[in-house]
Amino acid sequence: MPDSGRREDNRRSPTLNALILVTLVMIMVSMGYLANYYLGVGSSHQITWYPANPFCQVSERRCVASLGHHGDISLALATTRTDQHRAHISAQIEQLDASRVDVMLERRDQARTVESTRMEQVGPHRFTGLLPLDQCSASPMRWRLKVVVHTPHRNLGGWFDFDTACEDNQAVSS
Repeated sequence: MPDSGRREDNRRSPTLNALILVTLVMIMVSMGYLANYYLGVGSSHQITWYPANPFCQVSERRCVASLGHHGDISLALATTRTDQHRAHISAQIEQLDASRVDVMLERRDQARTVESTRMEQVGPHRFTGLLPLDQCSASPMRWRLKVVVHTPHRNLGGWFDFDTACEDNQAVSS
């Protein structure tokens, strides 16, 4: 009979068993999220977004967005005096082998895409493209330029915010 008393003492309560089970499930879910974030496990069509430096105005100078531990993307936006209604975009990708780069221009006040285009590769890790800046309803126009870097294993994106003036219902980059 002394053995039956020891068995009851070593037995865990049902509440403790439930708490252990819940803890193990939470650890497994957390490991899945960490694997998806750090290793890019999951859908190759999903875009992981990274913000640029909020104090950098891409319409004034080249800005850099860190794409996590994968690399960096630097972007410059320029217009010429003869064609102020089209923005020339140049992007440079660091530490990534990009198969293609897409850009999307959207209005920040409406969060809808106005224009999108695939950038042309002009050299190793260098891409260029043109986007129209001709839709204008209020001054200043607030834009968000989203850049998506497509690699064989994952899609990474960064965004850059900038403003343009509005003259005669046409957006004019400074």
